[in-house]
Amino acid sequence: ASFSPIKTITVGGVTDTLFNSSLGLREDKDGNILHYTYDALYRINYQTGEGMNKVQPVVGFGGTQPAVADNGNVFTATVLPAHPIQEFTSDFTYIGNVIDESVGYSRTVEVSHDGNTVYWTSFTNNIIYLFSRPDEFSAFALADSILPGFNCESATWSRDGNILWL
Repeated sequence: ASFSPIKTITVGGVTDTLFNSSLGLREDKDGNILHYTYDALYRINYQTGEGMNKVQPVVGFGGTQPAVADNGNVFTATVLPAHPIQEFTSDFTYIGNVIDESVGYSRTVEVSHDGNTVYWTSFTNNIIYLFSRPDEFSAFALADSILPGFNCESATWSRDGNILWL
């Protein structure tokens, strides 16, 4: 792209230099780039390279690759355990916590298309936890776990949205 590589991002008149660890990229519902670098998540316009939004979900702690539901809501977590898994609107307005304290180390979090099931890929616990809610107005709760013994460090939906790749 004409704006690549991106070395700085300006959001709201504040320019940040991208010098710290890059922890995850994901595409938002409109094709824009979600870039997690250390403790800050940025939305970058995929056509211009300009910064659109910034949020620091848990200041001072590196984040995992974010997850995006079909409605555009973004889910974030930290690599280190004992921090919240959080939900934000597509413009990074805080909605609430999926859970208050994650369990085990993780590199990624994934969410179902409807935004009502979060897959917490705790590779140090050798399992994937599923936190679910019946609808977007309800609280999340631990509903199930899958793949005991599996150390998952990446997750994404297939392009057709039918298969969760782990």
